Amino acid sequence: MKGSKIFGGAIAALGSALAFPFGTKEGTKIRAYAAERLVPHYALATPAGPIRFACPTRAAARMPMSFFHLEPETARWIDALVGPDDVMWDVGANIGTFALYAAHVRRAHVVAFEPSAQTFGVLYSNIALNRLGERVQAFCLALANETTRGEFFLHATEAGEALNAYGAPVNLRGVFAPAFRQATLSFRIDDFITMFGAPAPQHIKIDVDGNELEVLQGARKSLETVRSVLVELDAAFSDKSKDEAAIRLLMEAGLREDRAFSSGWNRVFVRG
Repeated sequence: MKGSKIFGGAIAALGSALAFPFGTKEGTKIRAYAAERLVPHYALATPAGPIRFACPTRAAARMPMSFFHLEPETARWIDALVGPDDVMWDVGANIGTFALYAAHVRRAHVVAFEPSAQTFGVLYSNIALNRLGERVQAFCLALANETTRGEFFLHATEAGEALNAYGAPVNLRGVFAPAFRQATLSFRIDDFITMFGAPAPQHIKIDVDGNELEVLQGARKSLETVRSVLVELDAAFSDKSKDEAAIRLLMEAGLREDRAFSSGWNRVFVRG
């Protein structure tokens, strides 16, 4: 990591030095063009062929590079339970690693939600890069327990960063000093379906760094027919009382935990 930062910084400094003689206006355009051309792409190898990801930041690069190692249970859940043409909702999609995997490998229809404007831009770039626009719909908004306007608190502003929070600067690790406050809209899942005719989810992935209970509270009707839910309930950091309330809500909807997929990080609940 240290070496990549040093060499990356050296390349950036060289580009600035080469553009300097052209003056502020032309030099800026030269550097902007170079930055566009230098954005690297990472090809994630999958059984159905590679998925390409734009990596404009280090955080965005980490996501696909650690796909099969950081949260292997999520990929196993998609492989085992999400079938062709199933509808999967990805709540907290980040740059789209799991959304694109489900659409590309399993041929599912995915509805993805990512409130961070910076990250959302990369998410849509990745959808377009892989020509998956007909299978992945993405929305730059939050899902919560009420339909309203609010604020999204960013732990860091770079695309691909995590540990952000909607409603208050509190994530699964506690209170944090936000790097930026972004205005956004929030919807209950049930309201979003009713208001816009969105396809009801058969599978839901929820990874919102501490607001998982609020997302589930806004989906009481949808949970009655959903077939499986993967939800992040990190045993090391999360609020135990909120976790227990989330599990009760899922069980009341007729879902039970499938420990074959669950880990200390993510837990999977299935119908039946």
